Amino acid sequence: FMAWFTLFVKDMNILKNLNDITKNILFVMGNEDFTFISGVKKKCKRIKDSKLQILKHCGHVCNIQKWEEFNDVSLKYK
Repeated sequence: FMAWFTLFVKDMNILKNLNDITKNILFVMGNEDFTFISGVKKKCKRIKDSKLQILKHCGHVCNIQKWEEFNDVSLKYK
């Protein structure tokens, strides 16, 4: 539990650091990422020119579960 909790706290600190970003960011999330998706949706609404791409049928590690789709979305983002 402590190992998981430590990772969770680190992820939350990363989200807090997004306050410094004011525009043009891509969020790629899995639709089954129940821990972070609601917070990222709120963040995306507040950051100008940001985009949220939600990949279906995957969770928090969408860059591994759907790596081809993740890479495609990431490489096409401008």
